[in-house]
Amino acid sequence: KSAIGLIGHSEGGVIAPMVASKNRDIKFIVLMAGMGERGIETIMEQNRMALELLNIEPENSDQSLKAIRQMLESLSEWKG
Repeated sequence: KSAIGLIGHSEGGVIAPMVASKNRDIKFIVLMAGMGERGIETIMEQNRMALELLNIEPENSDQSLKAIRQMLESLSEWKG
């Protein structure tokens, strides 16, 4: 007998369980290199590293990161 499985890598490691929980045809999931922290923290670190690579001045980088965090945190309240 065959079974449908779902593999999730990186951010897919977050999405795969959500998809599987809504589809009874998916019998198993495999998660590879999923995030070990809240998604917002991963996004913040990615942005911090990008600003650093662009040689953005620390005070400008801090302001940008603060604005990004506020925007991301506000998304949980969005009704759209």
